[in-house]
Amino acid sequence: MADRSDNKAIVGDTSQWDMAAVFPGLGSGPFESEFATVSNRIEALIRFLDERGIGARERVRTTAAVVADFEHLVTEHNEILDRARTLAAYIHCHLTTDSRDDAAQAAWSRFQRLSSRLSIVGTRQSAWLGSLNTESLISRSEQAASHRMMLRTARVNAAHMMSSGEEELASELSLTGSGSWVKLYRSVASQMRVRYHLDS
Repeated sequence: MADRSDNKAIVGDTSQWDMAAVFPGLGSGPFESEFATVSNRIEALIRFLDERGIGARERVRTTAAVVADFEHLVTEHNEILDRARTLAAYIHCHLTTDSRDDAAQAAWSRFQRLSSRLSIVGTRQSAWLGSLNTESLISRSEQAASHRMMLRTARVNAAHMMSSGEEELASELSLTGSGSWVKLYRSVASQMRVRYHLDS
């Protein structure tokens, strides 16, 4: 039985986080529904970027339409990020206590693909923000003013980005490159056991 006083459940000799307050399980209806919702919203946001020409651009004037596009993009992106972080934390809490959990490993692989698509949004957002007049946008939008640090950072970062195609390729390759190595390292390291003597 789960000991909710410390939010952990003890199963055999393995401690597991009690995550029932988030989702009933990795294969449960609520988990799959939320996963699909986040995935669908990411794809909808990418379509919005395509429709509005949001990405690397020459200098863009701060029109009312640009302000509206910025506010929609930031609001939707932030909401998706919040929900994606919940999914990631939920899966990760399963993996950190049992990296041999095949269902958790499979869910993490799915999440990595979703995360790759989400990173495309972040990359295109940064590139587009770098083409805007940052201070003009801040002066015309309360939402921009509340994100002024992010906007100024994005402007600097945009100057050091690769082309849009190269950035998207790098994101896709991370699934079989750095992402796979990180996953392998965590799995191997978590399964190591050592003997130690505790002096009384």
